[in-house]
Amino acid sequence: MKSLKIISPLLLVFSLFAAMPVSSEIIVVANNIGNFSANGTALTGSHLAAQAFKTPNSDYIRNLMVTVNLSGSNLGSGDTFEAFIYNSQSGSPITIGNYTQINATGIVASVGNVALTGLNLTTLTKDTTYYLALSGLGVASGHNLAWSFTADSSGSGSGFLTNNAIFSSGWQDFTANPNLIKVEADIPEPASLALLVIGLVGMGLIPRKADKLGRN
Repeated sequence: MKSLKIISPLLLVFSLFAAMPVSSEIIVVANNIGNFSANGTALTGSHLAAQAFKTPNSDYIRNLMVTVNLSGSNLGSGDTFEAFIYNSQSGSPITIGNYTQINATGIVASVGNVALTGLNLTTLTKDTTYYLALSGLGVASGHNLAWSFTADSSGSGSGFLTNNAIFSSGWQDFTANPNLIKVEADIPEPASLALLVIGLVGMGLIPRKADKLGRN
């Protein structure tokens, strides 16, 4: 019984560790959004633009945040656009496969850097190439929305790719003039992750040790 009294406080401590909020850090996956914008790809209901990026090689991604740079004219509060995530498939040239049913609709169209909300990107596979595609389906006739692209093919982050595409009657793939995009990942900091793992191990293993001690 004495041993059980010693183990129980330890279990409580481990449980508290596991319940503690895990601090996180934001890492840049891909970013060229500060580069000079050469022009923009028009976004309409039948004309889409897409930009590739590669997800981090991490099992602990809690969220992916995406920002794009847009240009336009005559835009109003009623103008909206849609964002989709498409699978990329290997081949030469790279083609875009079926979208993964990750999409966001009704994002208010505006000029400048626009954060894409409503995309649940935690379901993406790690270390995998995807395409973000934008459609100006909700932009009114006579109003113009475009995804800025650049003649500078440089960018930061291990997931930065220059591969991009446009869709009109079919997909056309390019390896230059990437669209301006920033992808960031929210991942637990190493110390917090270790603490969380210790807490979970404690919660799973200590009760069994306590049972064994109780039988002695």
